Amino acid sequence: MKRTRKISRGMMLIELIGYLLVMAAVAALITEMVATSIKVSREETARDVMLQRVDSAITSMRRDVWRSVAISGNADRLILVQPDGVVFWEVESGGKLSRYTAPELPKKTTYIQMPKLTFVPQEKSLRVTVESGPPGAAKREQITLVSQILMAGGEP
Repeated sequence: MKRTRKISRGMMLIELIGYLLVMAAVAALITEMVATSIKVSREETARDVMLQRVDSAITSMRRDVWRSVAISGNADRLILVQPDGVVFWEVESGGKLSRYTAPELPKKTTYIQMPKLTFVPQEKSLRVTVESGPPGAAKREQITLVSQILMAGGEP
């Protein structure tokens, strides 16, 4: 008598279910990793844009302070007296920073979505504190801007 062997040409149902479960777990992990990387990318882009805004505002402020013959104000408002007029910087609600000029050609420049800025006018310079990040974990940086005219002994 001849014995015949049955050759299995397919997968058993239990094997197929096992493979599908493994593939579903891998797909879930990959989806979570992609979502996390997209979130981190968006946060980094927003941070870079904010840094560009701060850099632009500080560069303009540095030019204004450099030419000032008098520096005064408080934490939210800065008054810079220059030989050709007065420049006002003001921290407004909603993360806005505005620059006004007077008396000639009143002009307003507004920087939006700015981190918290604080002004500390000093005799010949200005200290600006920039707080960025979420409340409680904010990074705090101080920048000192100097008036060329006042440092050279010019009269306020």
